[in-house]
Amino acid sequence: MAQIPRLPVTMVASVRGGSVTVSRNYSNLSSIYDGFPYEFDCILDIIPLSTSEDPNFEFNANDLEVGMWMLQQSGLAFEITAITVNSTLEAQVTLRDTNLYNLVSDYTFNGSNYPQEVLNGVVFSISETGEPVLSAAQLMSPNLPDIDYWINDAYARFQYRNFAVSHYNFDSNNPIYSSYSVGQLVYIGPSGLDYVFLSVDENNVAEVKKAFGIVSSVNEPEDGNMTVRPFGKIIKTDFSLPGNPGDVLYYDSTASPSYVTPTEPLTSPIPVYIKIDTNIASFLYPASAGGGSATTSGSSGTSGSSGTSGSSGYSGSSGTSGSSGSSGSSGSSGTSGTDGTSGTSGSGGTEYNLVASNSGRYQMVDPSYVYIGSRDYGWNGGQWDTSIDPSSPELVVAYSNRGVPIPRDLPAGSTITLCGNAYNAGATGENTFESVLFFFTCADLAISGDTIPLTLLGSKTTPFNANGTVCFEQVFELEDPFTACDTFLVVGFADDVPPEGEDPFFTNFTYTLNTIVV
Repeated sequence: MAQIPRLPVTMVASVRGGSVTVSRNYSNLSSIYDGFPYEFDCILDIIPLSTSEDPNFEFNANDLEVGMWMLQQSGLAFEITAITVNSTLEAQVTLRDTNLYNLVSDYTFNGSNYPQEVLNGVVFSISETGEPVLSAAQLMSPNLPDIDYWINDAYARFQYRNFAVSHYNFDSNNPIYSSYSVGQLVYIGPSGLDYVFLSVDENNVAEVKKAFGIVSSVNEPEDGNMTVRPFGKIIKTDFSLPGNPGDVLYYDSTASPSYVTPTEPLTSPIPVYIKIDTNIASFLYPASAGGGSATTSGSSGTSGSSGTSGSSGYSGSSGTSGSSGSSGSSGSSGTSGTDGTSGTSGSGGTEYNLVASNSGRYQMVDPSYVYIGSRDYGWNGGQWDTSIDPSSPELVVAYSNRGVPIPRDLPAGSTITLCGNAYNAGATGENTFESVLFFFTCADLAISGDTIPLTLLGSKTTPFNANGTVCFEQVFELEDPFTACDTFLVVGFADDVPPEGEDPFFTNFTYTLNTIVV
């Protein structure tokens, strides 16, 4: 029967004033934050989001699920770990400051991580790729002031530490892993009444087949905590999965609706999932057939011509070896087959990386300068009030947070793209907008003195449209390699729009900074 895919659940929610109590404290005697709050019980007041999706035509408290997140106007986010629904407009929840990210982000140096009360925030879910699914932001915007700034903080948080791709654990409260080490290979197996991650013995074929991933962190944030980088992609299924947690599930065309079985076929086994829970699994893509059982030897056939190689894809998981068959009697040798022609090589891949995405505004107080960031908050501040002279570019040491660190090595020949749009109420088609890109390195930071020398990558002047808008784009090809976390990009903007009286117009902008590695 045909059906329409469901919408992702988002809704506006606020923590009721006076309802917050600490339900769990951080335990780490070696930390200055030992005993600080880690989890909070509170009441969420829900503003339902109207939709055209039947049967309820709205998202409300009944749509909340454990594992969703609450994002607040402070830019901080809390994981929802327990829910009791009181009504469609109200739920009792437990909010966790996962990894104490909110605590260590507190700019007052006090480690304050209490949820904001009364102010509206957003409840959202996490995608299969570990990214926040913040849909319907425009529909919710009347109840969410300045939503663009703190939603950017949410994306940055999950880019930095991805709980589906690089730091996964299906039971994050289990503190049994203090003896494990980063880099160990683990599988899911029984320990008492629970299923947990266990170390793989490479001499045990059954454990090797069930290998789930590599340990990516241990004892963070508390002793015994552990996360794993899965080999597969963590997914949710619409159907129940057979077998026990940790079982490898193989394709079975007769096993509707899951089409998998925990029993390994004797011939051509195709591993599809590793089961985690009833409707959660690690998807072992792409599927590949394993070896079948051996049969008696026949005469040699003629070799066929080789097929054309396809483009390179992800490596599939190894198939399991089939059982040996009995040896047949020796037959006469067949004639040798002709050699097939070689296939063509697959094409190489291209890697795209988002370095930064930001929006804000500036005011051309210094007509001959370019604006590079906020005096208080750096490159990601909303009001850019720091400027430099592009003819002799240098940066005050205290303003080094105007630089955006690149997240990966960029070999020579890679490209950096700066693009976006801007608006100035006083601009006409006679005016122009200038975008500039500089960089500096950690070696530049180490130079003694009060300033950091900047190197110009390039600049571009683009005319405004008659309505005061402009779209801009410039691409820089690197002649020399850039090193990850050692090279910092500095974006600058300027324009030649004349002031209205003594006050310059504000220019509103949005931009994204991307790299392409070929």
